[in-house]
Amino acid sequence: MVKPLPVADLIKELISGALNHFREFKIETAMQLKLAHRREKFCCLLFLDIDGLKHINDTLGHEVVNRIVSRRQEAEGRRQKGKASL
Repeated sequence: MVKPLPVADLIKELISGALNHFREFKIETAMQLKLAHRREKFCCLLFLDIDGLKHINDTLGHEVVNRIVSRRQEAEGRRQKGKASL
């Protein structure tokens, strides 16, 4: 039988996971900004607020959310590419 983690350990896991994601975000953002600067290009940071995404994540899992976000990014990329070619 698997013994559940104490609440303090669960909180510690949540915080360390969030900190790891934030650290990765900062590193990737810094790299992209440096690359844009070196290429003399603009850089944009996009935050998506998709209605119901938390519910989907909680019920269907991260894999489904990742597919939704990926498809949304692809659709936006096609839309922007169409605008750029006009």
